[in-house]
Amino acid sequence: MALETPLALIEQHRPWSVSKIDTLKQCPYKFKFNYVKKMKIDRPVNKALVIGKAAHAVLQYAVTGRNLDACFEFAIVDCKLTSEEIDELLGYRPAITAFLVKYHSYLKKHDIRESITERQYAIDISGKPVKFFDNDHAFIRGVVDLALFVRQQPHIVVLDHKTGKHREFSHYNAQFDFYRLLLRASHPTITGMVTGIHYVSDASIKTSALTDVADLEPLYNKVMGYMNDIASSIATLEERRTGWWCRFCDYQDGCLNGEEGR
Repeated sequence: MALETPLALIEQHRPWSVSKIDTLKQCPYKFKFNYVKKMKIDRPVNKALVIGKAAHAVLQYAVTGRNLDACFEFAIVDCKLTSEEIDELLGYRPAITAFLVKYHSYLKKHDIRESITERQYAIDISGKPVKFFDNDHAFIRGVVDLALFVRQQPHIVVLDHKTGKHREFSHYNAQFDFYRLLLRASHPTITGMVTGIHYVSDASIKTSALTDVADLEPLYNKVMGYMNDIASSIATLEERRTGWWCRFCDYQDGCLNGEEGR
């Protein structure tokens, strides 16, 4: 099996992440403003994004065994939260505490040899690991919230923290495919992977079945095929696609079709 070749649009605008390819899929015109022109719009910061970032910061340090009070204090200062945002973040504390109980129980039950948090991964066009910010060579990259390496088997469990609403598990298929590729390329002895979502609001966890990741090429081609399919549906980056996302788009004032999504 050979590695699938990226289409010109994919090759031209690398490096790629899940959020970047999703933006191209949603609206090529938004993609042009965001990733080609790199236009910055001065708008109020989305509070949900701020709270989500802060909750991720709490979890990043809490899973290492640090004092939970200190983790919250760090997140509050680091994310420069307002008093209203602090109250909202603290509202997650009971659920975060419940998750940590589950987490430490899982570590003992499954004999986890290593856990990593907020780890940056990147590969080049041949599927080989490169530095995350190496824009000359990085082709696909992403950040993994939490990964657990099993001691007795060459398996890994990957969890992504979500502070938003619950979605169908299939909604995250592309994200999981990116994770499988990036982690397998960076940890070549891994043969099996479980991917999952941790919903921070209620400490619930949904996971996939164990997936065979022993062979890198099918993982690479699945991701490349997904991106090429999106690129092949686009004739020009001037194309405007409307939907619910228009209401949250920073560039809607300059988009003639933006009114449809408001």
